[in-house]
Amino acid sequence: MLARIWCAVAIALALGPAAAWADRPAPTQAQLDKARKAFADGRKLHDAGKLTEAIEKFKASYELSRNPLLLYNIGLTMEELGSGDLAVIFYRKFLAEAAPDAAQRTDATDRIAAITRAMTPPEVAPVPTPIPTPVPEPAKPEPPRFGTADFTHRLVEAAPPGIPLDVTAIVSDGWTVAIMLFVRSAGEAAFTATPMERRNQEWVGRIAAARMTGSAVQYYVEVRDQAGALLARSGKSTSPNVINIDASVAPKFYPDFVPSMAASGRRDGEDPIAAGTPGERGGPTGPAPGAPGGGVLDAGSRGFEVAKWSATAAAGTGVGLGITFYVLSHGHATALEHDSTACGTPPCQPFDTYDRDLQRTGKLEQTISNVALIGGVAVAAVAGYFWYRELTASRRGDRKAARASPSRTSPTAASWQIAPALGGDGFTGAAAAGRF
Repeated sequence: MLARIWCAVAIALALGPAAAWADRPAPTQAQLDKARKAFADGRKLHDAGKLTEAIEKFKASYELSRNPLLLYNIGLTMEELGSGDLAVIFYRKFLAEAAPDAAQRTDATDRIAAITRAMTPPEVAPVPTPIPTPVPEPAKPEPPRFGTADFTHRLVEAAPPGIPLDVTAIVSDGWTVAIMLFVRSAGEAAFTATPMERRNQEWVGRIAAARMTGSAVQYYVEVRDQAGALLARSGKSTSPNVINIDASVAPKFYPDFVPSMAASGRRDGEDPIAAGTPGERGGPTGPAPGAPGGGVLDAGSRGFEVAKWSATAAAGTGVGLGITFYVLSHGHATALEHDSTACGTPPCQPFDTYDRDLQRTGKLEQTISNVALIGGVAVAAVAGYFWYRELTASRRGDRKAARASPSRTSPTAASWQIAPALGGDGFTGAAAAGRF
């Protein structure tokens, strides 16, 4: 049996398997040569009965070639060494990485079942208590218990900075559990919990690229049942697992794995690469470059629309009041002139109380007209600035497409331009132009 495995591994190393992790190039010829040498050395050590040293050589060969058959070979050697619990870990890793039609899958599954049975102590059924009934009630079998062999996790010892990291775990089939990944980056006082999600036969929890900073990142994994009871863990808050940040280490994340928004904290519609979630290289620090913001001066935002139309309405109101009071003051001036000339050649009658009231009211209306027009002009300048920003933003394509309120950029919307006019001899007025 082992001879066939040695041959299969040697052939697989000669063919050069594909890399198991994203962004990791296929093994070079030099790496494959080293992997073959490490495998040959391990086989010699195995034949000499030095199983511990042989396992280290097989592990080195796997790190260089990423050939899943080496994981199966390590599991066999672990069994020979008497470490059944460790053998299960490598058999499960082999099942997760090997091709679906791999010839060793059936044997690995059978070995896992056999080792698990051997490690699980037999349960003694409770003795039923006699009851005074003709038919005794049968004893109810105890539900299965979650054991150490049902949860495996391969520790992550090093990872590159600024690149997402996928932490993985394997849980035996048939268990309904929730697995949480707790992460604490450099400078953080508390751990942040992230739900791990299923990917094929693994559970995966992603550490965002923005958190892969400093010299080390701490983490631990907890497995709980539906009632919230702790079933298993790898590390804990008082003694977490430590990931050393090392730029020379290959990235370890799955490009085809996209965490849900609940697990990543991502907002609907965000780019997962730019926003710091699946496959990202930076955390969510704000809108993407060139994207419209939500401030008052960001064209298309709600605040911008409110400010634009408020300024436009205020400008129109100011100009309208100015024109209205100008017309009123002009009417009082005409009435005062008519009163002074109605009797003939002026001054044909004295400047009485009626004339003084007309003059006072006319001056007040003229003052209000001037103030309203000047204020309207000032606010119109502000409104024009908002309209200019919206026009230029629309030309650049920065304006939010979701905004559907009429504007000057819409081919079916009407727009107005109002300009005040002030002249000598007390002339005050305004000009208006409309576009339909």
